[in-house]
Amino acid sequence: MSIIHGNDSNLIEKSIEITKSTETRLVDASLTYDYFPKGEKDIWGEQVDYRPTNSWNEKLSDVSVTEIVESQMINTVSPTILASELFEIMKPSYDDSQDLEENDIHHSVRFGHSFIINVTSHEGQFETSGKSDSHIQTNTSKASLNMLTRSCSEYYARNGILVNSVDTGWVSSALPAYRAPPLTDLDAAFRVLHPILSGSFKYGKLYKNYKEVDW
Repeated sequence: MSIIHGNDSNLIEKSIEITKSTETRLVDASLTYDYFPKGEKDIWGEQVDYRPTNSWNEKLSDVSVTEIVESQMINTVSPTILASELFEIMKPSYDDSQDLEENDIHHSVRFGHSFIINVTSHEGQFETSGKSDSHIQTNTSKASLNMLTRSCSEYYARNGILVNSVDTGWVSSALPAYRAPPLTDLDAAFRVLHPILSGSFKYGKLYKNYKEVDW
């Protein structure tokens, strides 16, 4: 993406100024003991965050540049690098002399396939209602992760690697909610493992509640 607006040097200086100001805002908040009491954890073992607002309910213009980049690094860049760098060692090595039973050819695990499961969420779906102007950095990064699955799955499948996305459902909440999340970490783990444990040969799919859903 390119932006042309008058003096380019002034634009660069302004961009740097904005970046520094958002980073300063994030650091100032993190040093406020009232918001982040030392040693106090939530039920998921993470540092308690008592800020009245955070990136989950802030508008895009209020979210720090640091967190925008972090979201992309965690949800998009890192999975993309891993899928790329691990491709060769994940390709199955089939042995013509391998003794396969009849049932093995109908079960992806026993047949020797490898698997990549990209853990996504409701925020990354296009075919869903309820999109808001909050946590846009999460929406875009999860949508990018879904595109990784859709884009690489065909080629990877031809090389014995089945790539799918799984939406674990509501497992945790970044803000106090009107009720506790209905699913546990164990529920989420079973959903992530479902495309593998089921022995399915499908790829390039999005699963939610153990079923294929629209992207």
